[in-house]
Amino acid sequence: MLFIIILCFGCNKYKYTINYYDRENLINILKDNKYYLEKNIDKYLSYSILNNNIDNIVREVNVGLYRDYYININETDTSLDNIVLVNKYNCLKSDYIPDDLEEISNLYNLGQHNMLRKEAKNMFEIMANDALNDNIKLFNISAFRNYNYQEYIYNYNIMHKGFELTEKYVARAGCSEHQSGLSLDINSVNNSFKDTNEYKWLINNSYKYGFILRYPKEKERITGFSFEPWHFRYVGKEVALIIKDENITFDEYYAYYINN
Repeated sequence: MLFIIILCFGCNKYKYTINYYDRENLINILKDNKYYLEKNIDKYLSYSILNNNIDNIVREVNVGLYRDYYININETDTSLDNIVLVNKYNCLKSDYIPDDLEEISNLYNLGQHNMLRKEAKNMFEIMANDALNDNIKLFNISAFRNYNYQEYIYNYNIMHKGFELTEKYVARAGCSEHQSGLSLDINSVNNSFKDTNEYKWLINNSYKYGFILRYPKEKERITGFSFEPWHFRYVGKEVALIIKDENITFDEYYAYYINN
């Protein structure tokens, strides 16, 4: 019996049918993908049985989505400075606290958790100050959170909102970007923030200051979290521009350009 797999290149208008057992042909198609990584070829081939879209195969294997969340967790490489990856596969030690945390100016802060790493803090204050020229007011709501406090938040949400909803919005202790000192929630932690002028300004301008929207809409499968219009992450200007221009998540950037 001949087993056929349909490979769709980005849309439903064009499909290419190949014999799955034609390994060489499938490899050539995979290699044509912009983000193909030679080291992942065996995983691509195995994953192609479950996924029939070449872009998705390469993206999901590179990011590690062939594994369940929080399974075989890697220790985050904190030596990577502003591009340290923290997600449901890469987590920080329980005692990790950045050694260059500084308080955000009261001019741009409304939260109790008001510390960021020095460079991120400086760039957020510059961004918030520049935004005032466009009548946009930006404030930190929650920035650095240590392991113990994140554990408290997670358990609190489990008790009051249930496991399923909590897993969509709240990271487990050690796997929260807030512990990196490079992330902050801006102005609101409500989905209605996406309809504000402040959100629109951030989408159009935050990359100029090295910030990205960490959990974009329709990228939930990749990031592991639901859309959070308030959660921004500092990665530096150069990386933020690449992420914007290529319309990718930080998880993808890390897989394509760092862990390659």
